[in-house]
Amino acid sequence: MERSQLDEVRALYREHRPLLFSLAYRMLGIVSDAEDVVQDVFSHLNDVNLSSIANKKAYLCKMITNRCLDVLKSARKKRETYVGHWLPEPLPCDLREGGEDPQQSMVHREMVSYAVLALFQQLNPVERAVFFLREAFAFDYGEIASMLNKTAANCRKIHSRAKAKIAMEQSRRLHEPENTDAVVTAFLKAARSGEVEPFARLLAEDAVLYSDGGGRVPAAIRPIETRERILRFLFGLVRKAEEMALSLEMRPIRINGETGVIIRNQEEIFGIMAFQLRGGRAASVFLLRNPEKLKPLSRN
Repeated sequence: MERSQLDEVRALYREHRPLLFSLAYRMLGIVSDAEDVVQDVFSHLNDVNLSSIANKKAYLCKMITNRCLDVLKSARKKRETYVGHWLPEPLPCDLREGGEDPQQSMVHREMVSYAVLALFQQLNPVERAVFFLREAFAFDYGEIASMLNKTAANCRKIHSRAKAKIAMEQSRRLHEPENTDAVVTAFLKAARSGEVEPFARLLAEDAVLYSDGGGRVPAAIRPIETRERILRFLFGLVRKAEEMALSLEMRPIRINGETGVIIRNQEEIFGIMAFQLRGGRAASVFLLRNPEKLKPLSRN
C-alpha cells in the first residue's frame, strides 16, 4: 500500500473512530464487539480506492452498519437460547472521554444511555440501524437507503415502526441523558439504612426490573413487575448478602453518561444497576450481573 493511502486511512481513523465506535456500540451493545467491528472495517479500508469515494463519513457508516448486521445475524441463535433477559454491556465513562478532540466531544454529547440501549433490544437489527442512523447521526432517508440497499420510502416506514415499538417520548431527544442522581441516592440510602420509603416514592407503581445473569450467576429469569415486587426483590438481595456475610459495597458510578450503581463484593464486581425514568420516577430498573458483560468495568 502506498504511503499516501496509509496516511489517509490513519487520518480517517483519527477523525471518525469515535463516531463509528458509537454507532457500532449502539447496534451491538457489546464494547469489545464494537471495537472489533471498527478495527475490521479500517483494516479492509486499506484495499479501497479512497479517491473514488465522495462522502467518506457516509461510506464508513455504511461499512460499520452492514458489518454490525452481519454480527447480529450470526449471533441470533445464541441470543434466542440466552438464559434470562439479555442486557447490553455497560460503557464506563473513561472509555468515552477523549480530551479536547472535537469529534470525541460531539460523540460525548450524544446519549448512549444504558437504559436506551436496553430498550432498543426489542427492535430487530434493521430497525435499530435505521433508527440510530436517523436519530443519533442525522442521516437523511436517502443516505440511509443507500447504506442498507433499501428505498428511502421503505426506510421512512422502518423508522416510523421502530419509534412506535419503543414508544419514545417526543419531548426527549435521543442524546439527552436523564438525571438519575436522585433515584440512585435514594436507593443507596435505603440499602444502607433500611429506610425504603424515600426510594419507593421514586419508583413508578408499574415499574419493571430486568436482570441479566446470563446463566452464569443467580438472577431473575423473567422481568419483575410492580413497585412492591421490585422492592421485595432488591432489598431481599441486600438482606441475603448480609446473612451470607458478604461485604457488599454500593456506590454511584457514571455509566453511559448517566449515574448508576456499582455493587462490589471486595475486589469483585457483583453487579451494576441503571434506571430509566418516566415523569421523574424510575419506570425501568436494570440489574446486570453477567460477569462477562462486567469486564469493561473490571478493566477500568
